[in-house]
Amino acid sequence: MDDHIAIAEKLIKKANKKLDGWGLIGSKHKDVAKLLDQAANSYKLAKSKYKARETYINLAIHHLKTKTKLEAAATAFVDAAHCYDITSVDEAIDCLEQGAATYYQKAAQLYYKEIVERHESEKNIEKAMHFFEKAAELFQNKELTVSANQCYQKAAQLAAQIEQYSMAIEIFKKIATRSLSHSLLMDEAQRHLFNAGICRLCQGDDVVAMDMSVMRYVDMYPIFLIHGRLGVQILDLH
Repeated sequence: MDDHIAIAEKLIKKANKKLDGWGLIGSKHKDVAKLLDQAANSYKLAKSKYKARETYINLAIHHLKTKTKLEAAATAFVDAAHCYDITSVDEAIDCLEQGAATYYQKAAQLYYKEIVERHESEKNIEKAMHFFEKAAELFQNKELTVSANQCYQKAAQLAAQIEQYSMAIEIFKKIATRSLSHSLLMDEAQRHLFNAGICRLCQGDDVVAMDMSVMRYVDMYPIFLIHGRLGVQILDLH
């Protein structure tokens, strides 16, 4: 372990010397980043998580300052987050959020997923739900509707899990509406509307309210009453 720490410290000194020295800007920054990455890995091998985390954060900051590789900066923040113990979930999430903010598109694809998993492992359902919605918005901004719908669906399921039925209903309706605007996803709409109907039952809507909601769903998607007779199933349940 001491050998790995000695190697890491030597690499950091070399990186600092590179920064202070002369050289082509692009080449110098690339060399510094490589040295910091190697130093962080050496600290990890030495099981010095604090030093590894500190070095990864410095690496991320280096990438941000030089504006060379934003994706690499995001990756470094995530590597830093992985150096936190399971008891330090909030600190790890802070690192992951910084990584997500650094590289917008990659955030939705990878980093918010990790943030959610951390929250779910801590049974913090409301925060997990919040980050699923943020990930969905990022996907939607990139017009990745399928991925966005998957994240929205997970957010709706979590809302229902903690009995926030009104929120779950609105999210399921939102997914259905988005699905109806894409020919390949239209058949998915009835499932999302059915889930919204189930949530209405769970929150105790009376017969009149249920009938009205079913008719609104039929207006949105006429096949709702035909395919699988899902609308009829909702009516029969109350």
